[in-house]
Amino acid sequence: MRTIKNRLKRSVGLLLVTALTTSSAFAEYDVIERYTFLEDKFKTHDSLNAVGHDFYLELGGLFNKNLFDVIDEGEEIDKTAGGSAAKITAAQAFLRKYDKTEQNVRAKVGFGFPLPSFTIQGVKLKPNFRVGATFGVLMGIRTKNADVNAALEYVSSGLDPAIRDLLKVCNFSVPGIANGGDIIQYGVDNCGVPAVTAAPFLNKFFFPDDTTVPVIYNYVKGEGKAGFYIDYTYEDNWYGSFNLYGMGRADAKVIVTDTALAGQGEIAEFGDELNTTVTLSTDLKFGYKNKDLKAFLALEEVKLATMSDNKEKAGETLYGNDMLIRLQGEYIYNLGNFRLNVFGGLHHRGGYSFGKGYYLGTDLLAHVWEERLKWRVRGMIDNEHITFSPMMDLWFLNLEYALKLPIQSEVDGVKPSTLHVVNLRLEF
Repeated sequence: MRTIKNRLKRSVGLLLVTALTTSSAFAEYDVIERYTFLEDKFKTHDSLNAVGHDFYLELGGLFNKNLFDVIDEGEEIDKTAGGSAAKITAAQAFLRKYDKTEQNVRAKVGFGFPLPSFTIQGVKLKPNFRVGATFGVLMGIRTKNADVNAALEYVSSGLDPAIRDLLKVCNFSVPGIANGGDIIQYGVDNCGVPAVTAAPFLNKFFFPDDTTVPVIYNYVKGEGKAGFYIDYTYEDNWYGSFNLYGMGRADAKVIVTDTALAGQGEIAEFGDELNTTVTLSTDLKFGYKNKDLKAFLALEEVKLATMSDNKEKAGETLYGNDMLIRLQGEYIYNLGNFRLNVFGGLHHRGGYSFGKGYYLGTDLLAHVWEERLKWRVRGMIDNEHITFSPMMDLWFLNLEYALKLPIQSEVDGVKPSTLHVVNLRLEF
């Protein structure tokens, strides 16, 4: 009897492991959720080198290790000799080569200037006016569970909403869209999509020629902010900030198939209209400090009201309006011209779990001339990367480089990339 029980336990265990492995292998890749988590990681990195009460201009960029190799190889596919069949074969080989990889690009620019400081009821306020913008692209390459009834997923989010509404109720099983078939043309032939309305979108979006080949999940997002950023302190221990600004966002998503990559369709077609949404938003930060310790809770990008949108022509933003929650603690030790900072915290936004956004790190800083000249080395670890980041601050010039090395072989079905970050800030 005991032998039978042991065999049953082993069998059940094997079935559970097999089920979990299969589920993980075929789980759908959510490029927007993935982008959201990575973007919050990058914003956390930026927040660790926050702007002071100064005039400033900053530029920054992030890209992954093999980005330019991927771009160069992708551009060569359309130049393949031998006609469309040869190009599709080349596209399929390219997608298989880079299966389970991600390509990241992020750029930012910002400037601002201080406004006169003042005190109200013992609260010291330092207001600033700031303008900033970020632009990001994430391309995740993974095998997709292809289903003809989900053919609309291969069409850009920038498609005319009127056409999209017709395709949502379209039956792609009967008479059935062919592998490599034009999805919009199928809608014209079988689903009542007007030919005149569809004309600008023909020969752009295709069902995969081979449904076993990986596809590119392509997501693009732009964001801009402008408004008032107010830092405050109360007595010796309490500090924080209150920010009020307008925030504009626009984004788009498209799944790129082997046929599109072979030059027969669009790999970045986002329509003539952007789904730009402008909101009135706020950040709230509450902190406490003593001689050696600091801690704060921050609520960021809290939507107060929608000021304008373009829902009728381009739909809503895919990114959504969930606020970012950040909790951080820090220990500070000073010894002469040296300072040691040990910090840790976590960030969370709807779309990923609270514990996933943890980070721990240490700064070693040397300074002279009343901290007008500073050199800092940072080591940091989070859920996916270990970061090494030297920084040089020469009075008005702040230059930082960061190398982010993956510590996991696979996350969400893809291999995390080695990332390079460069930030330049001029302060006056």
